[in-house]
Amino acid sequence: MYPSNEKIEVNVPKKNPFSMSPDPQLFYFSGQHVACLQTLESSIRLRSGLSVVLGDVGTGKTTVGRILMRLFQDKPDYIFRLILDPQFVDELEFLAHLSRLFEIKTKAQSVLEYKEALQSFLYFKGVNEKKIPVLIIDEGQKLNEPMMEIIRSLLNYETNESKLIQVVILAQMEFADKVRSMPNFMDRIAAAYVLQPFNEEELFHMIGHRLKRSGYEDMYRVFTKSALKQIYAYSHGFPRKAINLCHQAYLAKISEQLGIIDEDVLTRNMRRKEVSHV
Repeated sequence: MYPSNEKIEVNVPKKNPFSMSPDPQLFYFSGQHVACLQTLESSIRLRSGLSVVLGDVGTGKTTVGRILMRLFQDKPDYIFRLILDPQFVDELEFLAHLSRLFEIKTKAQSVLEYKEALQSFLYFKGVNEKKIPVLIIDEGQKLNEPMMEIIRSLLNYETNESKLIQVVILAQMEFADKVRSMPNFMDRIAAAYVLQPFNEEELFHMIGHRLKRSGYEDMYRVFTKSALKQIYAYSHGFPRKAINLCHQAYLAKISEQLGIIDEDVLTRNMRRKEVSHV
C-alpha cells in the first residue's frame, strides 16, 4: 500500500524537486513515516478513536496527514474531514465549524444543541449507514482545553464495538504538555507516534528520492558530497529545513547556470536566509 522508495519512475519532466508545498508525490517514505502511517491506518480501520502524532516543526506531520487521506480516497465507507488551523473563539464556534465540515443540517444555536446534532449524525452514519467519519486536525498544539474537551466528548459516542468518530491530531511536541494536564483526554489516546529528525543517511536518501522523482538520475550530478554533508549539518536532520535550503540552492543553480551545487553555493544561500530573517 505504501510507495517504495526504490522503484521510482525517472522518465518524467524535470520540475523543482524541492517544492516547499506538502507534495505527496515528492514525499520520502522513511522507515518512521511508513510506521507512523501504518499505525494511523490500523487505528482508523479498527475504529479505536483517537490517534496523536507529535513532532517538531518540519518533520513531515502535515504531509503524513495528506497521505493518510489519500490511502482512504477509494474507500467510500470513510468520511475524511481536515482542520488545518484549529483556532476558534469558543466551544460554540468550534462545534458550528464541525457541523459545517460534516455537512450536518441543523438549526442548533447552543453548545448543547450542536452536541446533540453531532451525536445524532455520528449514530446515523455509524449505525445506519455503516460509515466511518474521520477528523484530522493539523497544528493540534493550537487546541485549547475547551476544544480538547469537546473532542473527548465526541469520542464518548460509541457502539459496543467501536468509536463512532475517528480523530487524528498532528501536533508539535508542546502538545504533549497539554495532554498530560488532562488525564481524561490522555486516556482516550489509542495510538501515538513521535516523528524524529532524520539521521544523515536518511536525509541523503530523501534528497536523492526527490531528485529522482523530478527526473534526475544521479544526486551527485546536482550536489557535491561535501555540499550534502553541509546540508545535514545546517538542518540537523529536519526535512523541511533541508528542503528549504536545497530549494534556494536549486534556484541559484538554475538562475546562475551552475553545473553543480557545492559548499560555496550553499554558504551564499545560508547567508541570504540569515539576512532575510533579520
